[in-house]
Parts: sequence; structure tokens; C-alpha cells
Amino acid sequence: MGSAAALDLLRRSEPAAPSGFNHLYQTSGFAGIAMAAPVASGLRQAGAIGIVDGFATAALDGAPVTAVAPLRAGTSHGAQVTRVLLAELSQGYGAVPGKLLLDNVVSAAGAEPAADVAALVVSLDRMASAHARVVNISLTGPDNPVLAVAIRRALDVGEVIVAAAGNGGPAAPSAYPAAYPGVIAVAAVDANMRPWAYSARGPQIAVAALGAAPSEADIANPGFGTSFAAPRIAALLAAGLARRPELSAKALIAASAIDAGAPGWDPVFGVGIVASGMNEHSLQLAKGGSTAEFPASR
Repeated sequence: MGSAAALDLLRRSEPAAPSGFNHLYQTSGFAGIAMAAPVASGLRQAGAIGIVDGFATAALDGAPVTAVAPLRAGTSHGAQVTRVLLAELSQGYGAVPGKLLLDNVVSAAGAEPAADVAALVVSLDRMASAHARVVNISLTGPDNPVLAVAIRRALDVGEVIVAAAGNGGPAAPSAYPAAYPGVIAVAAVDANMRPWAYSARGPQIAVAALGAAPSEADIANPGFGTSFAAPRIAALLAAGLARRPELSAKALIAASAIDAGAPGWDPVFGVGIVASGMNEHSLQLAKGGSTAEFPASR
């Protein structure tokens, strides 16, 4: 039988169990090689941070890497994302991960690298077993009932999940897992704090951050996307929660964000922009600390 008929049969046979197609989730950053982030000694630890992405190697600039599953041939996207996170942690917050948990879920086979639902669900379970405090997912795809349950369970055990909001532009439908309730969906802005043209917008947006991953070799052609905005927020949360464990992720974000766009929360910037890593001109444009509150649905 065809896949649609098989799914219909499964749902009728097991109505209480979530089931769906094995959707694909693609990376949310465009071409560019992320700047290496040397890990300085003597910095405080920021707990265990998980990166669910694609990796070609486990060697990452001397960071204390732990692969939660055997790494196989993958893409460089996860290394780009992780280097942004490491640079933000060390330069912005004076911290390094207590553990850097990498899980390669992206297959390089096919027309475009992507992770499927099965890989993401297993990875979330691995991250929970490894006691990841903050998990970054810079992958986007459609809503899926099985993934939704896995995300909810991960949140229920105390994981903070930060996800790229997507690069489909203002009119695109919501991308997942960023759009699931409780997930920190991160939009991208440029170095002048302007909304990036291809960044997702909507009620799911929690906060915005710089979407650039500067190239060491060619600064004129950086990588860009919500993929590289998300790890900046993951770094903020990992460092902040290690120092102030009594605070919630939302409280830390709201306290750190610069209000932008319409006063308070808005669908472009969320509660505002986290400006670590921004240039001096952009900081002069800031309106002051955000007093915005997250919508109840988030």
C-alpha cells in the first residue's frame, strides 16, 4: 500500500499513539564557514549544552566534546553552529560548556542534507539521558505529531530547547520544532539590528539575535541565517542558568533583550534583541532593556 494509506491504517489501529510521516528537517543557515572560537582556560563552566545537528568530525577547537552517539559522515553545519555558540560563550559571558554534547542527526545523502523525525526523536532522548541543560536545534521542518510529543517530553524533564525560527521569510508558515509551545524560537537580525529579510515572523518568535557566522577567510561572504542566531541565545541561557539556576529561561531572555520594533513583544523580534556580538553602531540604536512579556501560549 502507499504511505498515506499506511498512515491512515496505523492511526485507525492505534488511535492513542501519535503517528505521522517521517518528515525531513533541513538546516537553517546559508553558505559560509564559521569563525573558529578558541576555548580559553580559566573560564567558568556553563553546564551541559547539546547541539542536535550535522557534524563531519568530533574535533572542535579543543572544546570538551562528548558525542552522545557514534558520529558518522555528515555536514559542516553543526560545527558552524557550535563555533558561534563557543565564541558567544567565551567572549560574551566568560564561560565554556561543562560538556558539549554533539549528536549528528543530519544525513548528507540526497539532494539536500536533512534530518528525519526518527533521528530527532532519538536525539532528544539521548540529550535527556546525558542531562543536557540547554539543547540547540538549528533545523526546521513541518509540524509532526511524533516530534511534538518528543519535544513536550524533553521540556517536561527540564531541558531548555532553543531552535532556529526558519529562513522562509515573513509570509512562510511556522517552522518546527521552533513553533512548538515552550521552545525558544529565535529570529535573525543583521548587524544594524534590522530584521533579516528571510527570517521567519509570527506568534512563535521568542527573541531575535545576530544571524551571522563570520568567515575567517572571507568576511565579505559570511554565513547567515536563523541557524546562527539560535546558538547565541543558547549561549546566553547556558551561561545565565549556570549562574542563576533559580531563574527561568524566559526571565533571563527578557532581562537581557533590547526592546525593538513595536513596544513590548512583537512577531518580528519577540521580546527584543539579545545584542552580544553586535557592533557599536547597533548598540547605539538600542531603546533600552526590554520589559516585554512572552505571550501566554509561549
